[in-house]
Amino acid sequence: MLFGRSAPIEFPTSGCRNAVAVRAQWTSNSCPKKCKGGLYKMRTILTNALIALVITTVAAFSADNTLGTWKLDVAKSKYTPAPMPIKSLTVTREASDGGVKQTVTGERPDGTALNASYTAKYDGKEVQVTGNSAYDTIAIKQVNANTLTEERKKTGGSYKATSRIVVSNGGKTLTATAKGTNADGKEFTQSYVFDKQ
Repeated sequence: MLFGRSAPIEFPTSGCRNAVAVRAQWTSNSCPKKCKGGLYKMRTILTNALIALVITTVAAFSADNTLGTWKLDVAKSKYTPAPMPIKSLTVTREASDGGVKQTVTGERPDGTALNASYTAKYDGKEVQVTGNSAYDTIAIKQVNANTLTEERKKTGGSYKATSRIVVSNGGKTLTATAKGTNADGKEFTQSYVFDKQ
């Protein structure tokens, strides 16, 4: 069908050995079954490829390699100004409706137990942190499957920090870098290195 009408196709007779005129009528209905099957198959393959691409893209952005249990490697970690305010720290991160549920247990150098927990979405909105952490609110955004950014603060206190969490080494290492103002009102920087358990 050509421009909405059936158009005859004429083949020239010159050069034909038997000089027989051939005239063919081509319409969309005259497409052989083999032709229609091929077009249908091609359309199906392209549709499936597009669906697979969309699913892969969504899965890549919804993946979270920070999930799991992580133990602080004090020897590889740094805190300025010294001394290191943590003796031991274990962080457990579990998937939770569009975000994470985090539980922290540990010990300060003076032997005081450290514990904190929160459940947050990766939407950048503040949520409450329970326990005896230096901060009582946190807001988290996911950059990609291996990277998060956080903003932490203590309501009515001087503690305020921004941090970046990066998973590397094939998912075996988590590094949390932060800078801000500590509970004493002094500027600090930290680089905590965790090993996956």
